Amino acid sequence: MSQNRYRLMLSDGTNSQQAVLATQKSSMVESGTLQLNCLAKLLNYNYNKTSGKGMLVLLDLEIKQGPCSLIGEPVQLGQDPPRGSTQVPSQAPGVPYKGSNPYSKPEPNTHNPYNTANRGAGGAGGRGPVSTYGGQGGDQPISS
Repeated sequence: MSQNRYRLMLSDGTNSQQAVLATQKSSMVESGTLQLNCLAKLLNYNYNKTSGKGMLVLLDLEIKQGPCSLIGEPVQLGQDPPRGSTQVPSQAPGVPYKGSNPYSKPEPNTHNPYNTANRGAGGAGGRGPVSTYGGQGGDQPISS
């Protein structure tokens, strides 16, 4: 079994990430099974974080297709996309953008059908002014 370590560049067409092939899988490179620009399915991997840097270690993968052309325009994870890119980052629904305040008060509703200040001289449906008991007009309840 070979003790060679191989560094790989993985990409999903949008992002790219460096990885290291586990030593027990180095025979895939040496036999030509794993080649430059091939399509692979990751079956098992480990993420190790040492001295502030993370490293993806590929423990098992399956080759789906031999060498092909580059898919998309991948950008290294953690870097900004190239200038002139029209790509917009996707976001889960209901999740605020970073920097927005999810606890901010909503803007006041300028049209409230129950607010008498928004009604014209005829009130709702032209039935005349609306007043409440004890209002400024000296309204009194109707006695029977």
